[in-house]
Amino acid sequence: MPQTGAVDTLMTLRADSVAVTLWAESGETAARFRADVDALREAFGDVGLEATRIDIRRGRPSAEPQKAGYFVDWRT
Repeated sequence: MPQTGAVDTLMTLRADSVAVTLWAESGETAARFRADVDALREAFGDVGLEATRIDIRRGRPSAEPQKAGYFVDWRT
């Protein structure tokens, strides 16, 4: 398997939709992710999730993503 370099992911789930941002340190890895974005969107659809946004970026996130956890929406 070829080396991918560092890869960071931020996923936001809301009901039956998902938004994804992928950061790939390697330009080659970012290009591979972009080439496969339709397959990723389809894979989410196969499990009942609508991919509202899939963003592929080269480099690393500028700040630490929020830690995973439970968040409660008290308004709805």
